[in-house]
Amino acid sequence: MLDIFDKLKVEFDKLQNSINDILSLKDFFSPIKKIYNLLETFFSIVPFELILLLIFCSLFLILINNISPSTPRINITVAVILFSGVWMFLNKTFSGEYNFGRVLYTASFILIPAYFFEISRFGISLAKKSRKINSPESLVPHIKEINLQYYEFLNAQTEYIKDPTAFLSSVKKLKNSLSDLENKI
Repeated sequence: MLDIFDKLKVEFDKLQNSINDILSLKDFFSPIKKIYNLLETFFSIVPFELILLLIFCSLFLILINNISPSTPRINITVAVILFSGVWMFLNKTFSGEYNFGRVLYTASFILIPAYFFEISRFGISLAKKSRKINSPESLVPHIKEINLQYYEFLNAQTEYIKDPTAFLSSVKKLKNSLSDLENKI
């Protein structure tokens, strides 16, 4: 008799394990948790307003680019500014405060790539200017040219009464040498 109860107990345990395997919600929810964690990480870096901004800008650009297709960068800038204004108004209406930092952060995701080449050109020009200032050896020829032009200016000044055009040309040469040095710096 005990043997039958042991067999029944083993069979009930097997049946319970198979039912648990079939109805296992753990396996069902693990991919959903992974997707949730991925989205949570994504939206901790990228604000959710960016999705709304992309949708709004896309619709706005479809309309505006039909009117003025030659200025797409200006059109996207206008779209981002309009969305930012609307978002600031809605944010103020519902939360009672302005959130400039969040709006600027969201707008930067669109505007920085749109103006990347202009920003990089500006950065390159700043780098070139800093390189020019850091090399004083490159200024030596310009300083020598200014000394030479100043010497010619002094000679033309003493002979101003005899030849006024030589005096004016020496003044112009001296000004040009000074402006070249100024541009170099």
